[in-house]
Amino acid sequence: MALPPPRTSRSGTLWHIVCQGLLVAVIVAAAFGRHEQLVTRVMEVLGPPRRRALQTALAALFAVGGLAVVRDGVHAPLSEHLPRRVP
Repeated sequence: MALPPPRTSRSGTLWHIVCQGLLVAVIVAAAFGRHEQLVTRVMEVLGPPRRRALQTALAALFAVGGLAVVRDGVHAPLSEHLPRRVP
């Protein structure tokens, strides 16, 4: 008996397409001997002028995520919500 395919959300599907697209691009570039040019171009885009902005954006994203986790951790005990017991 075959298992049904896993269910994914649209954002999950988009994420997988983006990841697989990048992987395919690198494999195709390597097959034609252009991988060094691809690496050089990526380093130009993500090089020192933009690296600081990327690090700041990631730090802000992680800070917001951390604050959401802390808020949830504080809210749970204060709301006196009792978890449902599973027999």
